Amino acid sequence: MELARCEYVERRENVIAVGNSGTGKTHIALGLSLATCQKGMSVGFTTAADLAHELLEARDDRRLLNLQRQLARLRLLTIDELGFVPLATTGAELLFEVFSQRYERGSLLVTTNLPFDEWTTVFGSERFTGALLDRLTHHVHILEMNGDSYRLKGGWQEAASQQTAQKASSPCQNGSPLPPVTAPRQDISHEQLAWTFMLASYVRWYTFLPPQWSTIPPPLTDGRSFQRPDPAGSRAGRLRKRRRSRTWN
Repeated sequence: MELARCEYVERRENVIAVGNSGTGKTHIALGLSLATCQKGMSVGFTTAADLAHELLEARDDRRLLNLQRQLARLRLLTIDELGFVPLATTGAELLFEVFSQRYERGSLLVTTNLPFDEWTTVFGSERFTGALLDRLTHHVHILEMNGDSYRLKGGWQEAASQQTAQKASSPCQNGSPLPPVTAPRQDISHEQLAWTFMLASYVRWYTFLPPQWSTIPPPLTDGRSFQRPDPAGSRAGRLRKRRRSRTWN
């Protein structure tokens, strides 16, 4: 609650949140940054890797001095995820300059997953690391946020709730499946079965055959295929009849 009043920003003090991944460091940084904005003070929020890349691009474009001045005018500069991604040597040196320029001039809020003795893996030099920690920890509030990851806890709880819901909606009780549901049996008499076959035969032969076929023609014994007769008196039918007679003869 004391940090939420933003008095440390007015006194130009720093805040460092140290802890494992998933323990809420970024949430704390966002909350404190928002509280500072609500007090009417300027705030900058970025990650350590993004800030290092931006500084390198500004140096290549010859606008590094302007960017450093913009960062120096911020009342609070929040740098998230320091130590998650290793930095290049030039990027680490430029980041060290930003930290040094804010010493007793503006507040820094840093979140990291590394203890202080492992910061050399980020900056690559014990000399830079020692000088940086000497400035950061002079007026500092250290938040140790060690513990289990909230993301993992949320995943375990969600998986447990899904398993409970599946058990509750399962059709099994006490580990044994429910008996199958069968329809009542209906007996059909021989007379009803005979009428059913007769009706099916009628539908089969008299519904789907052409109307001019009153009877089923006998199969041909000489290997020829049966041709459907054409309507009587049509010219096409007479032509087909002549062709068949020529072929058969």
